[in-house]
Amino acid sequence: MADPLFPMTLGVGASLVKVLLQANGYATEANSVGVAKEVYGILSWWKIRGGDADDQLAKQIAEVLADKTRGMYEECRAQGIDEEQLGGVVTEVEIIFNKVVGNDELLFLAVNDPDSFSEVLQGDIGQRRKNIESRLEPYFDKLVEAAVDEYVKLAPWSPKFQIEALKDLTNKVAEILKNTAKESVIFGRRPDIADSYYIEREEQVRLYNRVKKDPRLRLVLVGMHGCGKSQLASDLAQQCEKQGWSLVAWINAASRESVQSDLAELAQLLPIDRSDEPTQDQLINRCLDYFKSANATDRLIVFDNVEDINDLTGLVPRGDGLRVVATTTNEYGWKNQSWDQIKIGVFSREDSIEFYEQMLAEREWVLGPDHPYTLTARNNLAGAYKSAGRFGEAIELYEQVLAERERVLGPDHPDTLNARSNLAGAYDSVGRFGEAIELFEQVLAERERVLGPDHPDTLTVRDNLAVAYDSVGRLAEVIDALEELLLDCQRVLGADHPDTLNTRNNLAGAYESAGRLAEAIDAWEELLLDCQRVLGREHPLTKRVEKNLEAAKRKMNPPDALSPETGED
Repeated sequence: MADPLFPMTLGVGASLVKVLLQANGYATEANSVGVAKEVYGILSWWKIRGGDADDQLAKQIAEVLADKTRGMYEECRAQGIDEEQLGGVVTEVEIIFNKVVGNDELLFLAVNDPDSFSEVLQGDIGQRRKNIESRLEPYFDKLVEAAVDEYVKLAPWSPKFQIEALKDLTNKVAEILKNTAKESVIFGRRPDIADSYYIEREEQVRLYNRVKKDPRLRLVLVGMHGCGKSQLASDLAQQCEKQGWSLVAWINAASRESVQSDLAELAQLLPIDRSDEPTQDQLINRCLDYFKSANATDRLIVFDNVEDINDLTGLVPRGDGLRVVATTTNEYGWKNQSWDQIKIGVFSREDSIEFYEQMLAEREWVLGPDHPYTLTARNNLAGAYKSAGRFGEAIELYEQVLAERERVLGPDHPDTLNARSNLAGAYDSVGRFGEAIELFEQVLAERERVLGPDHPDTLTVRDNLAVAYDSVGRLAEVIDALEELLLDCQRVLGADHPDTLNTRNNLAGAYESAGRLAEAIDAWEELLLDCQRVLGREHPLTKRVEKNLEAAKRKMNPPDALSPETGED
C-alpha cells in the first residue's frame, strides 16, 4: 500500500535539495565543517549528475521527513483533520524554503553566517505559522523541525553537519541511479525557474522557434543582470529534458577556466576512452570530437554567464542536432563569429534605476549596510544614475561607496580602486577635470603597485587618464600616453581586442585635436576596416569610428571650399 505521507513531504524534500545545491555555490573550504575535501567530492558528484539526481535526492529526504512526522500526522487524522488541510500545512513549509531558493543574499547568508540565517529563517517560520489554524500548528511545528534537522545535518557549512548522513544519502541515490540508468545525459546545475516573476514572453517564443528550426544552432541571449536570460535558457533546458533529448548540458561559463572544468566533467559521462588517464585538455578535445562524430540526435548545451566571447575560443562543440545557447551581458563580438542573437528585457534607464534601488534595499535589509554585496549594489545604482544623466546623485553615491569601501575593504582592495576610478569618471562627466585627473593619477599609481602594469584594469585607467588630459588641452601628454598605451594593449590584449581598438580611436582623436588631421584620417580609415572585421558594422565603436572619420574628412575638405579639380563650390 502506498504511503499517504510520502507525496505530501516530497515537495519539502525537493525544496531542501534546491537550497543545499544552490547554497553550495557560495561555499568554500573555509566555511565547510570537518573533512572539506571529501565533502567537495560528494557535492561535485551531485553537480555532475544534475537533474536526474535531484529527484532521487528529494525522494530520499521526503521518506525521512515522512517517518519523522508520521506520529503527528496520524494523531491529526485521528482528530478528524483531513489530508487536504494537512496538505495546506505542507505548502506553508515549502514556501519557507522556496523563499531561500534563488535569493542570492539568503544563500550567501546560509553559508557564511549560519546564525543570522537561522534568525531570518525563524522569522519566516513565525510569519507562516500565523496562516495555520491552531489545531494544525502541532503538525506544522513537527514538519518544520524535521526539515530544519535534515538541512543542518546535510549542509557542510552547518555547525551540526554530519558527513555520514550526507554520504549515506549519496550512496543510496547512486545505487538507485545505477539501477535505473537511462540513455539521456543530463549535466550541470541550471537555475530553477522563478514562477513568481517569470512569464512567457516574446523572446521565449523566438528562442523556441530558432531551436526547433535550426539543428546546428549557435545563439546568444544578451541582456543586463537580472533581465531573465538565464531563466529563459533554463526553461528551454527543462523542456528539452522533458522531451527526452539525448543530452542537455549546462556549463558555467563565467570564466575560461570554469568552461574547461565543466567540459572535462561532462566528458566523464560520455562514451569517451579514458583508459590512458588523459589530461584535462585531452579530455576536452575528445569531448569536442565526440560531438562532431556522434549521431544526429537532438542535443542542447548552454554556456551560462559568458563574460567574454574569447573565453569560449576553441571550446564550443559542433555537431548535427547539437544546439548551443549562450547567455551574456556583453554583446560584443558574437555576430562577427556567426552567433545569432536575441536581446532580452532591455530596461529603460528609469527601470534600471528602480531595479537597482530595490536590489540595494533588499541587500541592506538582509546583509547589512557594510556587506561587500551591499556596497556593490550601491555602486551599481550610482552607475544607473550616471547613465540617466543624474550626475549629482551619482557623484554623491560614488563618494559614499568610496568612503565605505576604504573603511570596510581597505584602500588597496580592487573594489576600492574601482570605486575611486568610477568617481573620477563621474567628475570628468560634469567638467570637474582637475579632481578627475587627480583621482585617475592616484588610481593609476595604486593599480600599478597592487595589480601590476600589465593588468587590464591598469591599462583601462591609463586610457581614462589620457582622455581626461585631453579635456584640459594637455595634447602632447595625451598623444605620448596613448601611443605608449597602444603598444602595451597590443602586446597584452592582442591587436583585435575591443580595448585595443578603442585606444586606437582615442589616439586618432588626439591627433585630430593636435591639428595632425592627415594622421587622424589615416588612423581612422585603417581602424574602421578592423572594427568592421572584428566587431561588425553595427557595433557602437564601429559606428563611432565611422562618424569620426566622416567628420575629419569634412574638416579636411569643408563643403564651402573650392574644389581642387573644378574650382566650383
